[in-house]
Amino acid sequence: MANPYQSPRHASGKPARVWLPWPIHVFAGRYFQVISVIQIVSMGIGLLLFDRLNMDPSCVLTWWGGSCLVRRNSIARRWVIGFCIFLLSGVAFMGAYAMLFGASSFSIRIFYEIEHPTLTHVLVPLGIIVCILAVPVFLLQTAQAIAEFNSHENAG
Repeated sequence: MANPYQSPRHASGKPARVWLPWPIHVFAGRYFQVISVIQIVSMGIGLLLFDRLNMDPSCVLTWWGGSCLVRRNSIARRWVIGFCIFLLSGVAFMGAYAMLFGASSFSIRIFYEIEHPTLTHVLVPLGIIVCILAVPVFLLQTAQAIAEFNSHENAG
């Protein structure tokens, strides 16, 4: 007998497509924790090599978000998706601004500061940031991730 509370789309019994061979919540959580460690290491490299301490408190947020995802916190999943989409829209706005009005007013700091960069100097880091942020946004919205987070909510 079919569950009357289940949507007809899921009542067919077809399993959701599995994107990763391991749980998405673990992958996404560790992904953010690795990003956090990279941020901390880059602060240390900037201090040691360039005598410039650039304190970035976002490493705490990325570590916290990653640890909440590992614990299958569905509220954290929604926050991470929303925040990543917010950052992606900001990156898209910066890229559009650079393409429309030029990149000469920008200043880029990746270990050292590049003043008056070319359009390529702006768009390449923005493209890398888009790729880094798109991975968790895509994975956390898959049916497998939704099922993982919902199964944890229903179990508790």
